[in-house]
Amino acid sequence: MLFLRTVLGERGFHSTAEQAVDLWDQLEGSTPLVLDEAGRIRLDGWELDDQAQDRV
Repeated sequence: MLFLRTVLGERGFHSTAEQAVDLWDQLEGSTPLVLDEAGRIRLDGWELDDQAQDRV
């Protein structure tokens, strides 16, 4: 987790509150839904980004 937080800190680590706002915006329709292959809303795409994972 420390490595992930360090890598994401450079790109803007998302707090729980920021994730809640992202979810609200997606549900409200102000931003497009980010879905995985099973159709679930994802709020961790920035953590799973290939560049972030490579750095971790």
